[in-house]
Amino acid sequence: MAVPVSRAVDAFDAHAGKPGRFSGRITEVCQAKGCWMVLEHEGRTARVMFGNDAFFLPRDASGSAVVHGVLARKQLTPAQARHLGEDGGKGLPVDPVEYRIVADGVRVVGAP
Repeated sequence: MAVPVSRAVDAFDAHAGKPGRFSGRITEVCQAKGCWMVLEHEGRTARVMFGNDAFFLPRDASGSAVVHGVLARKQLTPAQARHLGEDGGKGLPVDPVEYRIVADGVRVVGAP
């Protein structure tokens, strides 16, 4: 069973550093090449990176998703935060500390 992103982030120490399944709503996808997405649940988010660009998601992907991967917390440099904000295509600010899931698989459920 997949753990909603909000629960995983709120209980970070219990979920970090080991493979798990996480779920949420897709709120953003990298518009440069589809190499990441942001999952949201109850106001909490995690950026999902697809391995070392091992696979990509369509840039117009939406709806809900379940990912299999490892949860971590990442400190971003100002340049990294700016780059991610630009690639998101929405001009949204990026928090300098973010939760990340490095995924080895993703299942998009589709638009709500």
